[in-house]
Amino acid sequence: VNTGLDVAPPSIGVATFDGVDADGTPYSNIDTDVGLADSLISKPIDLSVIPVAERTTVWFSFFWQQFGKGEFPDPEDSIRLQFKNAQQIWVTVWSRQGGDTLNTDVFQQEMIQLLNPGYFHNAFQFRFQSFNRLSGAFDTWNVDYIYLNSERTAANTAYLDRALTSLPTSVLGDYSAVPMSQFRNDPERYVGVSSVGFYNLNVQLQPVRFSALISDGETG
Repeated sequence: VNTGLDVAPPSIGVATFDGVDADGTPYSNIDTDVGLADSLISKPIDLSVIPVAERTTVWFSFFWQQFGKGEFPDPEDSIRLQFKNAQQIWVTVWSRQGGDTLNTDVFQQEMIQLLNPGYFHNAFQFRFQSFNRLSGAFDTWNVDYIYLNSERTAANTAYLDRALTSLPTSVLGDYSAVPMSQFRNDPERYVGVSSVGFYNLNVQLQPVRFSALISDGETG
């Protein structure tokens, strides 16, 4: 999970799938090894509480991007999404092959309806898995804004949400920290403009309010 390998994400912080683990260690020391690489598995979710009459309104959605600021997935690379049914079997509900050069800097949204009655049990899980080169940060896929809920339709692709898409820049301009005595001697030199990116996930214009809080690190 990072804030640097994506391009224009729906929200800050994406899950990146490639050939290294969360610590940046390659899965294999053999340069030509290809296979199962990164996995993101949810905790169990109790879907048995959803009334039977509402189960046709349950949808799973997410945004995905290939390449981003990483490495382009080759045609033999892929990413997939699976759901665990009541028999504890993983069922593939979506997959994507690499090699498509279109829209590598755009996040695509997927909408998946939970039509199988076998998903509505007390230990439902989902998982994303990538299959690619295992010897480094190759074949990059980004996943963001995973959302599972009832009372949805295929047309519900907008959300009443205004999400940050980047970290705020430093109010100290080119510096991340300045000694207080040095700052007080020449505050005009250090006070700059802080900026932050955000994305309106709704189709209608939504108001946004920003505020800043400055506190003493020792006294609070």
